[in-house]
Amino acid sequence: MLRVGSSEQEIRLFAAYRPPGTKMCVQDIHAIFQEQTPTLIIGDFNAKHKAWGSHSISRAGRLLMEDAQRQGYEVLGPDTPTHVPTDIRHRPDVLDIVIGHKIRRPMHVKVMYGMDTQHLPILVTVGSGTSNSPPTTADVEASANLLVEKIKEAQARATTLLPSSTSHRGDLPLNIKRKLRLKRRLHKLWTRTRCPKLKKELNGLSRSISEAVRDFRGANWEATIDRAGESAKNLNQLCRQLTRAAAPKCPITDRSGIRRYDAKARAEVIAEHLAEQFTPNPPATSPNLQKHHAQVRNRVEEFMATTPSPFPGDLFITPAALHKKKAPGLDGISTAALRHLPRRAIVAMNIVFNGILRTGHFPEEWKRGKIITIPKAGKDPRVPENIGPITLLSHVAKTFERALLTKLRLFLTPSQEQYGFREGHSTTLQLIRVLHYLASERNCERYTVAVFLDMEKAFDRVWHDGLIYKLMDTSLPPALIRVVANFLQRRSFCVAVDDVLSAPRPIRAGVPQGSCLSPELYAVYTDDIPTLHGHLEDWEDEVMLALYADDSAYFASLRRADLAAKRFQRVLDLLPEWLDKWRMAVNVSKTAALLIGSQKNMPDETAPERSGG
Repeated sequence: MLRVGSSEQEIRLFAAYRPPGTKMCVQDIHAIFQEQTPTLIIGDFNAKHKAWGSHSISRAGRLLMEDAQRQGYEVLGPDTPTHVPTDIRHRPDVLDIVIGHKIRRPMHVKVMYGMDTQHLPILVTVGSGTSNSPPTTADVEASANLLVEKIKEAQARATTLLPSSTSHRGDLPLNIKRKLRLKRRLHKLWTRTRCPKLKKELNGLSRSISEAVRDFRGANWEATIDRAGESAKNLNQLCRQLTRAAAPKCPITDRSGIRRYDAKARAEVIAEHLAEQFTPNPPATSPNLQKHHAQVRNRVEEFMATTPSPFPGDLFITPAALHKKKAPGLDGISTAALRHLPRRAIVAMNIVFNGILRTGHFPEEWKRGKIITIPKAGKDPRVPENIGPITLLSHVAKTFERALLTKLRLFLTPSQEQYGFREGHSTTLQLIRVLHYLASERNCERYTVAVFLDMEKAFDRVWHDGLIYKLMDTSLPPALIRVVANFLQRRSFCVAVDDVLSAPRPIRAGVPQGSCLSPELYAVYTDDIPTLHGHLEDWEDEVMLALYADDSAYFASLRRADLAAKRFQRVLDLLPEWLDKWRMAVNVSKTAALLIGSQKNMPDETAPERSGG
């Protein structure tokens, strides 16, 4: 479709198509152009180039781009793909483009996703004042809510709830299952023929199956009794199996020491505890550090008050890569529903995603998390501190986060010591690196002093202003920083206990659990952890640093254990200031020091100090 603004000037319009595999002849384009007549050529040229939004550059696209630069005409493409294949192995891409010659007015190309076809039509708008205005935050919020509601409606219409089955045929042995299949075939045949011989055979097979099932159940139950021990736990499980009684509800003790049995009350107690956990560590009282914290807040507030230029790139992602067995968030949209979305819905979803990039606004409903709880092994489940939270986020939001992560990784490079959540790195590689260092120093008859640090509530207490401040010092475009900042701020959560939700609580700190962006952001936040780089003489060896996600380890080696400990202490002297500066703390109970070498005990006067922040 073509929409032209009011003008007396004539525009010549041509539709074109170049089949795949044919030669790209730019001379045909030259033959259409006239010297001063505005001309538009619109169609599928099967010519890909990143200049007009394609994911790759083909030979035909390179020829067309070089000819456009030489001849001075313009090649435009839409913001979103025009070809969305049904085969998930093929990536959506921009194939339909617009070639403009001597067009003196602005042009805008938009994909029309109202048709259910692989090749989507495009709308070309020519003329000032006729192009679409950029989206606003209200537009993004309304579009995101409408998208979620439409997906929920489609999922409800396409979902059939089956009644819970009480059959135990799944645990029957193979020989009985074969008899059951034979019985079904004989029954179907008898209903058609009413043959007395088949009826007699069917009755005999039914009696044989009943006896086999009875024998199997009896032998199975006798084996269960033989395996049962004399402990109270085993006897309790056996009694519950006999009576088919549900597991007793474990109460939660609130702050006043009262045990709460009601599901709503238990959810509120856990939510109150987690709300304190998702709070930044208290700031230091030092005047210099208070001044630093004020500078960080002021710089972040000034940045958020400005409107950066929109991010020039576009997103297009399909939810086919989502895990099949992931629990949904508060919106109830499953991964199966997203994986079966039609092309029109996928294009609409990506329009919302690109609107988020343009405005820097992350939809508020996507910031709400649903927390389910699992008791920690070996600890009293009645205490809220002994319950581990698992956050369930919206899968629509996680689809956008996965696409945003690919953009962030173009600009963010973690330190070489960080082996957590990095492509080509793993726990095994970090262990090999550490063991190789220890073995090499041992072979050189050196002592190695090691300290293993554990950050207290590392992911849950990341200071948001400090993280945004550090992102501003990277090469990340301001538009993406604004998206990340909006992604972190004004988040909330609810706790679910027995399908009963607590009241929403705010999240004032931390990177969201369950988001693929969180490990990358945490790596940026701790990228400047102190080392002795720049504090050593030329003849002194560096203290080795090993990082894996939120775990840190330092290693220092010398021929004397006391000298190695003294060099190590120089690193630990830098650590408290860094912890207070960025409002972090070390979990002292999980921090350990180790001396590796022939000396069994480290001297007390040279033992590294532990810092609790």
